[in-house]
Amino acid sequence: MDNYTKANGTAMFTVLTKYFISVSPAYGQEGDTDFTICTNVTGGEKNTVYVANVTVVNPYNSFSEKVDLSNTTTNGYGYNDTLTSITDFSGGHTNVTGTYYVYFNLTATGSLATTSFFIGLTNATSYNRFETVNVKTSGWDPGQNVTVTIKYPNGTVAYTDTANATSGTANWNWSIGASAPLGTYTVTLVNATGELPECKMACPDEQTFEVKAAGVLTVNIVTQPTDKMRTETTFMVFNVTYPDGSLFNATLLDEATVSYTTTQPLSKTSP
Repeated sequence: MDNYTKANGTAMFTVLTKYFISVSPAYGQEGDTDFTICTNVTGGEKNTVYVANVTVVNPYNSFSEKVDLSNTTTNGYGYNDTLTSITDFSGGHTNVTGTYYVYFNLTATGSLATTSFFIGLTNATSYNRFETVNVKTSGWDPGQNVTVTIKYPNGTVAYTDTANATSGTANWNWSIGASAPLGTYTVTLVNATGELPECKMACPDEQTFEVKAAGVLTVNIVTQPTDKMRTETTFMVFNVTYPDGSLFNATLLDEATVSYTTTQPLSKTSP
């Protein structure tokens, strides 16, 4: 309202119930099932039990589960519940790589809320030199032989090995060397017999990861001098180690800088 002219304007607005869904963690490896999916309704009708139809859609198929949201208050605030494992879903699994979308009451026209998480082959998407890459796969027929291949950024093979998919799963560990080239590496998995499960035919196992320079080096004092008088020379011997504990090799780095700080507080009796 204009206080001088008394003219006024009116507009309408709508207050809606808030629907929320989240998943944690946001990244995992094939076969991981411990993902906590939390659903929440805020601002609903009092003393009303809401039902969440939680649907997970992976790159291969989808599975869903209905969850009764508990009525935690009488004022319409805070209806919530959680699913703590993908195995809580009938037929739920993480046997293919890619983005998994999670929906709150999915329909043909959309959903009330959505989130996502990613399933990969490696235990991280970025590594430093000297770290170990773990590759894990699942969803194979038990007893099949599965071959992993890791390629350098230029396409040449950095590592390859074949393992038996006991109980449908297999995993490998590959340590990144000091001279490994930096950049984007590619991991692929194939079945040695050519007999791929249906989900693997639909979604081939392949992923990329980044290799970066070695992280912060550690300086360990090996020997240190005893107390010295002023003007005397003191010596210090130390080892510099990489993140995996191996000793620093100056020939593998273009430059290394070591800085130090000394302090010598004076007492009241010091000259």
